[in-house]
Amino acid sequence: TVCPEELYLALVEALRPRPLLHALEAAAAVVRRVKPSSEAQLISFVATWLPGSPLLDVPQEAADGLFVSHIVNIYESVEMSLFSEGLEHLGAKYRAEISKSQSEQLKRRWNGPVATAVFAALGRISVRWLSHERLREDEPVDQ
Repeated sequence: TVCPEELYLALVEALRPRPLLHALEAAAAVVRRVKPSSEAQLISFVATWLPGSPLLDVPQEAADGLFVSHIVNIYESVEMSLFSEGLEHLGAKYRAEISKSQSEQLKRRWNGPVATAVFAALGRISVRWLSHERLREDEPVDQ
């Protein structure tokens, strides 16, 4: 049996992260419309409904362990890896340290599972915005 980490690595090795996210978004959109069984094999589902999807390039050993129920988890994992990668490439002017009092205030106000979920969502939104291909450093944000 292939463990979830191995499945994830096989997916990321088979497809670059951004095309993988787009393929998963397309699959999720079809899932919302078609409402298949969550236990349906993901690759069989994709082959039926999205025959040109890059998800069909996933190695068979990884494909066998993927189900429709894995779409959201895989998507979030890939998105979080892009988030981490995106932060590494941000310029120094976006890496300013916050003060100790600001840090303590954030910890007091934002603690626990809700805070973790909020920060994860904010991180994903930030990476999407900061890595947007058309956004230039000298360009106003309101465009």
